[in-house]
Amino acid sequence: MKEKPLYYAIRKMNYEQLDRFANQIRKYIYETVKKNTGHLSSNLGTVELTLALYRIFDPEKDIIIWDTSHQAYIHKLLTGRWHSFSTLRQRNGISGFTNIFESKYDYFGAGHAGTSIAAALGYELGYKKQNVDKNVIAIFGDGAMTSGMILESLNQLKSVDSKIKIILLNNEMSISPNVGALAKMLNKIRISNDYFSFKEKLKGSLESTDVGQDIETALKKLKDGIKHTVYNNTLGVFEDMGIKYYGPVDGHNIKELEKYLEFIKNYKDGPCILHLKTIKGKGMEFAEKNPTKFHGISNKKSTSISYSKIVGHTLKHIASKHNFIAYTAAMEEGTGLNVLKEKYPEKVIDLGITEPSIVTASGATRLSGIFTVVDIYSSFMQRAYDSIIHDIALQKIPVLFLLDRAGIVGEDGPTHHGVFDISYLRLIPNIDILTPLNAQDLANMIFTSLKKIWINQLL
Repeated sequence: MKEKPLYYAIRKMNYEQLDRFANQIRKYIYETVKKNTGHLSSNLGTVELTLALYRIFDPEKDIIIWDTSHQAYIHKLLTGRWHSFSTLRQRNGISGFTNIFESKYDYFGAGHAGTSIAAALGYELGYKKQNVDKNVIAIFGDGAMTSGMILESLNQLKSVDSKIKIILLNNEMSISPNVGALAKMLNKIRISNDYFSFKEKLKGSLESTDVGQDIETALKKLKDGIKHTVYNNTLGVFEDMGIKYYGPVDGHNIKELEKYLEFIKNYKDGPCILHLKTIKGKGMEFAEKNPTKFHGISNKKSTSISYSKIVGHTLKHIASKHNFIAYTAAMEEGTGLNVLKEKYPEKVIDLGITEPSIVTASGATRLSGIFTVVDIYSSFMQRAYDSIIHDIALQKIPVLFLLDRAGIVGEDGPTHHGVFDISYLRLIPNIDILTPLNAQDLANMIFTSLKKIWINQLL
């Protein structure tokens, strides 16, 4: 029997009922993830946002796209999957990410970061060509801001006269908040309907005469001066790209969120971005204190050491005798490089979600005379295919690539299965591919590969 979506019901709740429902959602997600495995901290941080979002926007009519989508469990719960959510990440069950084959409300499948704005832009341009007017919303976390795709897409919005709405979840303070009471006051003024009405009337009056145009120019310069003085670089960066910026706003205050979401829903003058301050692991103290540890929960009990840890310990052993740099893409712990970093922090460089750039940088590092290791998830390395060919293989630069999560990795599903690496890497010249039989074989391969590079260097 098909489930009825819950987003209609939450529109009838008062704020006290919504707070109780938010707690119920957190408990349900925790119990399910504890039993089935899944992402915890990121979803605990988006409960209030999703409730407020689906009280203002209609997920059946409005295009809502979740970047990476590991934080979209609440979205699933509200869009007809409350009961089936108990099958999360199980065979024939609910996917841990958005999936266009699973629900009509999942407008774009995602497991890797950085795709949301490009997908939103594609939807908008497609509907525009069909003369269909829809709200298109892209939601991504501050970690995705390092992704080239996000930056490329932000740069394109103004040039194609986009009207998309962007919601930025800032949970690591990598983007600084606007400072002081005056900034908060101006932010409230900026979303006031009276302010917008007055602004449009004043603009119309000033543009009607030459003197008025001069006054308008002077006022614009004054406004820009105040904007860059009172607000920090966050606002300046987006607005200089033609994207109207609002925030930061408390991402856990439903009433406050609704006010801003209602405003951006009706904003039609171009693309806009709503910057939310959220807390990973919100509502569960253990997850708030250690959001990285509880980013994902697995119920697999194993007494053996993981291959990722083998990599970390092997590199740590080699590091005592040899100099090298190990690059990773926002995955120090996932790839085991945190083991190396604990003792040799200078040997680990995390450049964020920038796989193509990391591969190119690793080649140049090697040419500078420092041995280089690149440790990235297998499925994420697909994004750097061109860099491997153009910047490494064609120049015959000896870089050691360690592809974590190779093969079928199970719980995360098809977006994370590393099943294509051997097939696509075999097409590229000047590459040796080694597949370890066991943990000892992996350690031997790492040691031998680096030893071979060092020996060749001496010859």
